[in-house]
Amino acid sequence: MIKSKVTLKKNSYVPFRNQIYEKLKDKILSNALAPGTIVTENELAQMFGTSRTPIREAIRHLQSEGLIEVIPKRGMLISRINPGELEKINELREIIHCHAIAKGILNITQADLNRIEKILEKAEGLLKSKDNAAKLAPLSIQFHQCILKMAGNDLFLTVDQYIGTQIKRYMVDLFSFEEGARTSWRHHREVVEAIKQQDAKLACQKMQEHIRWGTSFIRDHISV
Repeated sequence: MIKSKVTLKKNSYVPFRNQIYEKLKDKILSNALAPGTIVTENELAQMFGTSRTPIREAIRHLQSEGLIEVIPKRGMLISRINPGELEKINELREIIHCHAIAKGILNITQADLNRIEKILEKAEGLLKSKDNAAKLAPLSIQFHQCILKMAGNDLFLTVDQYIGTQIKRYMVDLFSFEEGARTSWRHHREVVEAIKQQDAKLACQKMQEHIRWGTSFIRDHISV
């Protein structure tokens, strides 16, 4: 049962269905709506203070992304990621990250490196305290976006955003483990150090190790 209400912007140029979609997606990705949770249209309509029509439209969008499964006569199930699907997603993520590194490593600017360094420093500062998983997750997303931007091809970001949606749901859980958080950001640092040396082969190797480690950690420590 959902108890907290969500306020929509009535005077916004963004339609209710889009606002509902974005807010529901945020709740799913942050685990406020955890995998395995069942919600109904009526519960969501009460939560957002709307009719069920924009709720249904938002649900269709989330269903197409694999975040929600509709169960007849029961409601909507916040879907769990299939371990086999996790492997396939991260296999593709390896490919596009390594291609981005190989394509952009010789053209990366100091400004690009400075942006990445700021993300690393902020994350490394957060690692000194506990209970920062919710803050570390978006920084990890920003880090990977910076790496993909090296390719100079926005489609890399689009592809990763599409295939990586399922992975993002588990980032907060991963970073809630001290071992998970520290290992992940150590890997990020190793990738960047290789990029600074303009060693594309090493940077790709470190990125592959990082993504494969993440797959194993999620599978072994987090319910999927």
